Amino acid sequence: MLILSKATPEILPLTSIRGVAALWVVFGHLIGQILRALDIFQPSSWLLNLAHGNQFAVDIFFILSGYIMMVTYGTYVDPHKFYLNRFARVFPLHFVVLGAAIAGFYLLNTIGIHPIQPTSYSLGNLVFYFTLTFTWVGLLPAWNPPAWSLSVEVFAYLFFPVVQLGAKVLNRHVVLFFVFLLGAAHMTTLAVMGFADTGIGALLRGVLGFCAGALLRDALAKHPMRFASIVGVAIIAICAVFNLYEYAIFPIFLLITGLGENKAGVLIRAMSSRLMVWLGTISYSIYLIHWPLLFAMDKILYRANVLQSRAGMAVFCVCYVVAVLVVSHLSYRFIETPARVALRRAIP
Repeated sequence: MLILSKATPEILPLTSIRGVAALWVVFGHLIGQILRALDIFQPSSWLLNLAHGNQFAVDIFFILSGYIMMVTYGTYVDPHKFYLNRFARVFPLHFVVLGAAIAGFYLLNTIGIHPIQPTSYSLGNLVFYFTLTFTWVGLLPAWNPPAWSLSVEVFAYLFFPVVQLGAKVLNRHVVLFFVFLLGAAHMTTLAVMGFADTGIGALLRGVLGFCAGALLRDALAKHPMRFASIVGVAIIAICAVFNLYEYAIFPIFLLITGLGENKAGVLIRAMSSRLMVWLGTISYSIYLIHWPLLFAMDKILYRANVLQSRAGMAVFCVCYVVAVLVVSHLSYRFIETPARVALRRAIP
């Protein structure tokens, strides 16, 4: 049985993994501009496969989130405090970015740069987007499309107290068996339903990954697996080359377990560097902010005839990545952190 206190220290390599996954998502969304900057019209299949991995990176988030929740809360069940803490972590920045995205869309629409599609951006559906329940009712990602995974994760949070109770009462070997079942179900969902971003397919991705990650921590806590992270990275790399990401769920388990339980090694040291930890720290802002920023910059600069040349596109790509990192750092410092601290102080 795993019971952890509030004083549980941060696991730096796992923080860094969030940054890697967030940048993978950014890379996938920026691949078109990158190829135009490099003047590549027929890119190698492995490069496109790597870019397609931005969908798979979200599954890393789901599994890692469950693992970290168990690290943070253990098997001490307190749903009231858990849900309030998650609200303080997820919603403040979401409200700000969604509000900015809506204002930006209407501004671009007003000046004739980007007409709004009423079917996808209906004001009548905004309540589902603000409350992060739009995937629950099968609405397509809109306004800020990456927020679909937040909607799914909020749904997965509903199951966390049940997972905690299971981890508390079940034998460690039984818990590990459930991890295997959940991982197999997750893999099957991806193979059969694809990388769905709304509806039942998306919800299954989130719930199966989140619950498997949480139970994985409980089953293998304090059981170092020396080569697990290296083996996990190697298999994920092979899956990336051949675009077989649906089979990379168990390698994620190996990667996260290795980084979470081992205390030494080349990969541990690399993922504990200040740069990598910083990227992981601001990863939530990177993930939420990068799409509206890319959309706005691309539309405005293209209208200004700045992006037609190869050189102009190359400068755009560099400036965009820098802008994402700078804005995300400022967002973390002046929006995420103050809002989270203020709301958590208000929690009784």
